Amino acid sequence: MPVLEVSTMNPLCGENYFVNTSGTILSPGYRQGQYPVDLRCVYVINITGSPMLFHIWFDEFHHSSNPAQNCIGSDQVRIHTPENNQTYGPYCSTENTNPDVIEVERHVAIVELETDSVLNNGSFRLKYSVSAPPTTSNSPDYTAELPDDKGDPPPIQQVSEDDRWPTWMIILIAVAGTCLVAMVLIILAVIRKKQLAAAALSGMVSRNSEGSGKDEWWLNRLYNNVIPDDEGIHSEYEEDEPIYDNQIFNRP
Repeated sequence: MPVLEVSTMNPLCGENYFVNTSGTILSPGYRQGQYPVDLRCVYVINITGSPMLFHIWFDEFHHSSNPAQNCIGSDQVRIHTPENNQTYGPYCSTENTNPDVIEVERHVAIVELETDSVLNNGSFRLKYSVSAPPTTSNSPDYTAELPDDKGDPPPIQQVSEDDRWPTWMIILIAVAGTCLVAMVLIILAVIRKKQLAAAALSGMVSRNSEGSGKDEWWLNRLYNNVIPDDEGIHSEYEEDEPIYDNQIFNRP
């Protein structure tokens, strides 16, 4: 543990110290048990690296001044952190030098000693240590409420009356659809029937290119979906029988 002791030969004693561990500061004349007069000693403790947490406390402090006068006109010690402009003290008596451990998270801590022109018996031993600051999470603390094991069923979405189609419209759509399907089926049947008749006509013509007029007439009537009766067919195509004069054959 390093010991930093201010020289009593220089009225503006003290230096800058760069540390990253613990240490001890002894007052001038600590071993003699008294301060030199008219001193202003400044210890500047710099922490190397990132900001650390300072722990500063007095291990020994011997003074006989009255702290009720706010240490005015007497030897006194102050601890200052310039980064946040915070001052602890002044300390000038054993009655006010037993504070809790000073903890500051900064790069720099300054220990300052001022003595008056009167030689007094007094000394101090100050200790310090540095440590990593506690880690804190910047994320907000959310407490989520977990659902039950079974959970609630999803709500059933109700359809309003305005969104429903009227009954008459549904019936009209159903009837129109049925009529459309029936019409398509009828058209397909007629087309199929004409195709079959045309195929039959074409086949018969190819087999008998010199067919009689009677057959051609029959096929045309069949293609046009007209079926004549037997009498019509007979009367139209039956050849006239020859008329014989019975008198010619029955002549005497």
